[in-house]
Amino acid sequence: MSIRQSFFEATKLRNIWNKIIKWNGYTLATVQWHENREWKVLPNGTDFATIKEDEYKPIAEFHTQNELWQYIKATI
Repeated sequence: MSIRQSFFEATKLRNIWNKIIKWNGYTLATVQWHENREWKVLPNGTDFATIKEDEYKPIAEFHTQNELWQYIKATI
């Protein structure tokens, strides 16, 4: 499986919907009620109770899964 395929499999909404996952050294999450910034890259050890608040500022955040993928692809 390619890195791209692995990313999209790990970040399917059923796997990441309003929760935190670890993938390939990244800590990723979605908070679906954060309009236009649902997808997030987080510091290791961050919990969902922290990121669900509107004022939380992650390492990076994006509106779409593909925008998140473009960010990760550029940093690999």
